[in-house]
Amino acid sequence: MPKSDKLGIHSVIERKILNIFQNAVEASFTEKNKKLLILEKMRIDIELVKQLIRIENEIHILNEGSYINIETALQEISKETNGWINFIKTQNTLL
Repeated sequence: MPKSDKLGIHSVIERKILNIFQNAVEASFTEKNKKLLILEKMRIDIELVKQLIRIENEIHILNEGSYINIETALQEISKETNGWINFIKTQNTLL
């Protein structure tokens, strides 16, 4: 990968992935009433990374195999995050 690509879109993706990881850890240690805000931020970052990865594939920074592997992992992370958000929303309505 050329240095210009690494320092451009790819560096944004790396920062966002670190934010996703940080938010997941933070949400796991945060009080119930504050988790939802953190998870909503996490969901936005996940969707942004999915779009940026798609762009990397379209402009041929990523090969098709890498794209499919990364996209599959991101879809699973997104499903788990949405499940966590729905669980918290359900618990909040029960209270």
